[in-house]
Amino acid sequence: MRFCAALIFIFKPSFAYQKEKSNTELFYDLMQGYDKNIRPFYLRKPVKVTIDIFMNSFGSIKADDMSYAVNLNLRLRWNDPRLDFSKLIRDKRESIPIDASLLDRLWMPDLIFTNEKSSRFHNVTTENKLMRLSKNGDVYTSTRISVVMSSMMRLENFPMDSQTLYMQLECFTMPETDIRLSWSAKDPFQFNPELTLPDFDFDKNKITLTKCDKSYETGTYSCIEAKFPLRRLLGYYMIGIYIPTGLAVVLSYLWLRKIFSFLYFFKKKFFIKFFEIFHEIF
Repeated sequence: MRFCAALIFIFKPSFAYQKEKSNTELFYDLMQGYDKNIRPFYLRKPVKVTIDIFMNSFGSIKADDMSYAVNLNLRLRWNDPRLDFSKLIRDKRESIPIDASLLDRLWMPDLIFTNEKSSRFHNVTTENKLMRLSKNGDVYTSTRISVVMSSMMRLENFPMDSQTLYMQLECFTMPETDIRLSWSAKDPFQFNPELTLPDFDFDKNKITLTKCDKSYETGTYSCIEAKFPLRRLLGYYMIGIYIPTGLAVVLSYLWLRKIFSFLYFFKKKFFIKFFEIFHEIF
């Protein structure tokens, strides 16, 4: 009996400590000896980063400077074995949420939109970033971003043209020997079901997702690309531009015709009267 009591006394504090450990405490335990400047699997194999995007909205598509604006959630997934906490807990937690303020403590893929013109993060009402750590070291992040991107357009058939807009994501500093990007195998590009464009017909099922690896002097860098075709709606321009412009031209013609008729009549009467007065004087 005394032996059992002694065992309970020894192991009870350990079990209590494990149960009381919060997500934040667990995260700080993982950060002991963690170096965010060293990528996962360093000197072993490349980090595989899978990406999917949720498109919240399309902004303006401008033909004059060949750009378009989007609001999206950029979601990244990769594995970092240094963040495996399966041996640190005894409860049933499969993953833990991490506050966005702690994101800068982790190694992150240095991704860029290669055709970006301008961008911004969202901070209302709080920083729009999310991170979850899984028990096996999988990392999931989601960031809401607004981006203005450039995309070449062919406008010789305007307004009966079709355009293909593109978006490219590339690793900036690490070559493909260190990091490899790929689209997620399940639902890699998702759209807000209420997303519509007033002047374009957008078929969400015809989006093309490909690889676009690029070679520079410093090596080959992993790149992924999304292309989505758009067909310009002629009716939008007929109702918004051509019909109002045509009516304005017709009304202007009728108004000017009436004015010129009056001027012609006035001019004729003026010269007749002038010559009558001239004849009477001389």
